[in-house]
Amino acid sequence: MASQTASEARISGEVGRHIKQIEHPLNENTYEHIAFTIKSPDPARLVGRVSSYNVNTYKGRIYIIDEHRPIPFELLPGARRMDTITLIATSLRNSAVNRNSDKADIECEAFTLTSKSRRLKSLLITEVYRHDL
Repeated sequence: MASQTASEARISGEVGRHIKQIEHPLNENTYEHIAFTIKSPDPARLVGRVSSYNVNTYKGRIYIIDEHRPIPFELLPGARRMDTITLIATSLRNSAVNRNSDKADIECEAFTLTSKSRRLKSLLITEVYRHDL
């Protein structure tokens, strides 16, 4: 893309005895989403439900209500405390039991990482709070 020698790419792989191709081709929009990341200057306050979390890497995914989709996140070192990890784990447990439960909601402050087109790519969480309705 950068050298303008190609306009599209297709990826395929062998699955068992069959060759499978990824449905959507990679194009300029795909390249821009991967190649460019804009970090917000200040943390934003977001509400969501944790859908996965890895205790070893401090990374996971949180379904952000306003985005209507799960977003990857990482707890920054200052947020890697027992109280915030407890809130993350509680949200994960509650959303696993009932995906639509308000009991799974948490609030977090996070730097947002967005693509050139302003699509939210991931979050760097600085703080986690209970979400009281």
